Amino acid sequence: MNRIIFTLLALLPLFGFMLCANSNNEKNLLDQKVGIYQDQKEKQFPLGDIEKFEVDFDRVPLKRLKKIKIYKNLIYLLDWEREKIFVIDKNGNFVRSIGGHGLGPGDLQKPEDFFISKDERIFVLNAQTRRIESFAINGEKLDSIRLKLDLESSFPSAILFDDNTFYIGSSLNELISTFDCKGKLISTILKRKVPLEFPGRHCVFDAKLAFMPKRNKILIFDDFLGIFCSVNRDGKSPVRFSNYMKEQNRFVEKTKGAVKESKMKHKHYNSSLKFSYWSNFCLGENATIY
Repeated sequence: MNRIIFTLLALLPLFGFMLCANSNNEKNLLDQKVGIYQDQKEKQFPLGDIEKFEVDFDRVPLKRLKKIKIYKNLIYLLDWEREKIFVIDKNGNFVRSIGGHGLGPGDLQKPEDFFISKDERIFVLNAQTRRIESFAINGEKLDSIRLKLDLESSFPSAILFDDNTFYIGSSLNELISTFDCKGKLISTILKRKVPLEFPGRHCVFDAKLAFMPKRNKILIFDDFLGIFCSVNRDGKSPVRFSNYMKEQNRFVEKTKGAVKESKMKHKHYNSSLKFSYWSNFCLGENATIY
């Protein structure tokens, strides 16, 4: 029987670390064993408890994980290629699966993100078809909502829901837009200052969203540049910050150069280069970034 091991790691607050790290520090790396800056022990912070368990890979045949969320002692695993959410307990036992491949209402096609609402509905974002599929917490299909958006400037990749409003994060020009429960666009609250030009090849990212603990602000993460931006729900008062590293910046500039060279050779090649230098993030109750 094939089995896969998962590790849950609890960290102490890192928010100050993300904001205050020296942007010019060449050795801005963490020692994975003891949780300290490799060259600055005075910045040591302890790692929390580590919990390991095995998952039955026969019943949970994971292929490409997109998101992990713990909700009421169950673990929800969104698999982009299997096109479903696997639900397991903290002992690794299979509980249920939600969704599955198909083209009809309630079916999933390369799902990018999901969100569990206060009333325990699960909203899954189908980016390619621009649809939101909703399920009850027990996996029952509820509704299918088509997003009415501009295909040229928006590729949805993240979803939040609150007060009957969807907040959709995009990889292209419309970074955060709001929609009503029928999928009608309300407004775009955050846009790129310099829009992407089409046709051409560009560096883009999979936007990642989270509500701040009081739900009065939204945090969006650029997983290519490593930049965070927090905005009010109306898109006002944006605050940007990052943990820059020289190594990361060199890689970003090298990638941008390769993209520019490719664009010069293939002026009519309409595609996007997606690369995530960072993986993902989540927020703790006290606005701690992990």
